[in-house]
Amino acid sequence: MNTWIAVYTPNQITAIDIDTQKILWNINFTVDIILDYQFQAVDDELVAVSTDQIILLNRAGEKKVINLQSHGYDFDIIQLAAVYPNYLYIIRNSMRFIEAYDISKNEMVWSLPNGRTKWKKCRDIFRHI
Repeated sequence: MNTWIAVYTPNQITAIDIDTQKILWNINFTVDIILDYQFQAVDDELVAVSTDQIILLNRAGEKKVINLQSHGYDFDIIQLAAVYPNYLYIIRNSMRFIEAYDISKNEMVWSLPNGRTKWKKCRDIFRHI
């Protein structure tokens, strides 16, 4: 079997083979451990989020950096809202912008300002809800 797990500390991610209990790889990456859901797995890929970067890592340690849309000013990632095999959703900055990214094309699909005071409902065009 090719089962593996990943663990993180504030400055490093380590992948471990479950069967052999050997370290597969280490990578320096700052995961914001204060926020929930900044570290998730989908389809045998790990999605890790810092305040300004999203990376995908596979069992072999191959890294793909998601090209985040630049808005011309500080736009920190607050939360990784959801991850699916082809798309991921993040919430950015104090205005709570929701952004959807196509993982295969490595580009932003849409962005929606959601406001600071309460969450608004928005339609998920990928799951038709």
